[in-house]
Amino acid sequence: MNKILIGIDPGLKNTGLAIKDFKNNLTLKTVSFWEAIGIIKLYSPGLLKIYIEDSSQNKTVFAKFRIPLKYNFVQDKINYVGKIAQNIGENKACAKLFIDYFERNNIKFYAMRPNKNSMTKISKERFEKISKYKGRSSEHSRDAYFLIAGRW
Repeated sequence: MNKILIGIDPGLKNTGLAIKDFKNNLTLKTVSFWEAIGIIKLYSPGLLKIYIEDSSQNKTVFAKFRIPLKYNFVQDKINYVGKIAQNIGENKACAKLFIDYFERNNIKFYAMRPNKNSMTKISKERFEKISKYKGRSSEHSRDAYFLIAGRW
């Protein structure tokens, strides 16, 4: 049976999608949460195999962040760490909503735990060398690609 692989790097405003069809055609997109749901709805659930980054699988860590030097004042540092925490919370919530949608619609999915060894946050140039993909990409869509790279 022909399958469609989809990698998802969840985010409220910037969800990274990597879509690979049975002919090995690759499409990378960065869309909103709701646009991503709309794209997924275009495919028959029986054809889909989805890999989603699920940061809720990571333990909560109360560690000291390496704060850039431009944040000199205590309030700036608090705001910086608070913004990181807010972004992580949004991503966890989006992943939970995606997973709930997949379960309700009987879509086969794998919730992947992010780890420090995953190929994320790499430059466009390095990504092009590794993937041979020459189209437009964002950090989010490149992260989504690595969830499906080498899978079938």
